[in-house]
Amino acid sequence: MTDACATCGAPVRPVVSERAEPRLNRTAWAVETRCGACGAAEVVDGWGEPPEDVRAALVARDGLTRLTVDPATATKLRTVQALRHVAATSIPEALARHEELITTGLTGRPAPMELLADLLRDAGVAVVVRP
Repeated sequence: MTDACATCGAPVRPVVSERAEPRLNRTAWAVETRCGACGAAEVVDGWGEPPEDVRAALVARDGLTRLTVDPATATKLRTVQALRHVAATSIPEALARHEELITTGLTGRPAPMELLADLLRDAGVAVVVRP
């Protein structure tokens, strides 16, 4: 991911970041740039799902993680509530993701998977997040 400085046009390399905010039940993302030519700096940030180019840069840098659960503790009620809260999915979508979660696990960027893992742990579900 490369960009041009908004002030002087020199090439800049943005630094992307994403983190789980469990107390707020959402993720935060940011793109920071500093121009080596003129010193101009810019930060663009937001909550929730980042723009596609930021998601692509995050995956290129961090890869994906897999979230798996212990089926004995992962009742449909617990997992569907957590999935709907994190991803704002419909009930049928959350039920389908529940089946995936208890069989092969879900894959995604580290921050959203950690947020989902925190909600599932709070609901009494045993989870594992790994690369």
